[in-house]
Amino acid sequence: MMNMVPHELLGSKTMKPKDGLLSATEVAEDYRQQRQAAAARKAGFSSLGRDGFIAWLEHNQETLIQIARDNGAFETDAAALVQEYKDLVMTQSHLPDFDDLNAQIILRRVVSEIEGVCRGGRLPIRGGAVFGISPELGLKASQMPVLGTDSSIIEVSLPFITFCNQISKIMALTLPYERVADQWRVSNDPAKSQRSLKRSHH
Repeated sequence: MMNMVPHELLGSKTMKPKDGLLSATEVAEDYRQQRQAAAARKAGFSSLGRDGFIAWLEHNQETLIQIARDNGAFETDAAALVQEYKDLVMTQSHLPDFDDLNAQIILRRVVSEIEGVCRGGRLPIRGGAVFGISPELGLKASQMPVLGTDSSIIEVSLPFITFCNQISKIMALTLPYERVADQWRVSNDPAKSQRSLKRSHH
């Protein structure tokens, strides 16, 4: 498979390598951004951008603290958690126009963990994957190859990330747990999980 591609063949100015060649993942990322921008404009999506989002964060401190509380943070911890989140956001130096910064943080962590497990188990990941948001309102999660490379593109919609968050909470409700000394023991017994789910439903 081709691992290096002349930049002129891409027809894009988003990547400018010094030697005129792009790696497989750079080619995939360039192509992903072109597809994303075209789809966003066709669907009528606008872009807040990284700077716009950071400005929103700075002017909505109380809203962020309330969101932290609503998601289970203790009153005494909420402000510190919001600051930790804002510090994490500031480390994200690059953001394509139509990507969501929060989604990028989530996807980067998930992809990194999966690739780490694959490398540890000597499972091939070929040229790796680039990832980002698909500008759609429905549930979407897809992976597609990039012609001429051994890399691929992973795209998910924002509603899909929210959907996964809700599913994870439902899954957590099905797991019975008990306190054992100074630790918690979680059971994965299907029968116990079913009883726990029925109790939580009522």
